[in-house]
Amino acid sequence: MVPNRRTGSLQARRKDRLVIDVSYVELPERVTHRINASGVLGGISFLSMLLAPGAVEGGNYILALLLIVVFAGCSHLSIREEGKKR
Repeated sequence: MVPNRRTGSLQARRKDRLVIDVSYVELPERVTHRINASGVLGGISFLSMLLAPGAVEGGNYILALLLIVVFAGCSHLSIREEGKKR
């Protein structure tokens, strides 16, 4: 008599199952991820500082002025954010 392939594979799967008890794991009450705002603002100010001379070379003076304002604002906020408690 030939054994049934279905029951043979199911029995093999039952033997290979690994049971892990996770009842002892302590999970945090709140799952939060804090983004470093000073790093993001510093990156934006750095990119705007690099792009402002290119805008002047291209003749986009209003864009260059806007990039300089973004540079000044983001660098100021980045410096203020660095001193705050986390």
